[in-house]
Amino acid sequence: MKTVLIVDEDLGFVFWLGRVLDDSGYEAIPAREVPDALQLLHELQAAVDLLIVNPALPGAADLIYTLRRSAQPLQVMALLDGPEEPAARPPGTDAFRAKPTEVDEISRLEWVDSIDRLLGAPRRVPTICLG
Repeated sequence: MKTVLIVDEDLGFVFWLGRVLDDSGYEAIPAREVPDALQLLHELQAAVDLLIVNPALPGAADLIYTLRRSAQPLQVMALLDGPEEPAARPPGTDAFRAKPTEVDEISRLEWVDSIDRLLGAPRRVPTICLG
């Protein structure tokens, strides 16, 4: 099971994405701030496969650097607040994605697909609940 650390000040989004990932077979670790993330990683002794982090958070660059120095391979996705594409990818990141404006089934499928692709997971057959 791959582990995803999600760090953003928007706890509603962090817990929504964490639930989406848990339901999709990932282990999600949600955190609001970088110090919280570091404390959780220390307490859980968890190895992280993917870091999803808002690069505007204080300490985000240090968190990316610290996790990149660990022994395991790590993918980093920058979490953007708006839909506009940055002029340059934030330093130390492999991908970027904007927070969804709606947390609906389409957003869920898009997030899972982008994370599967980033982590090299097998493609899933999309399922949409219509009722």
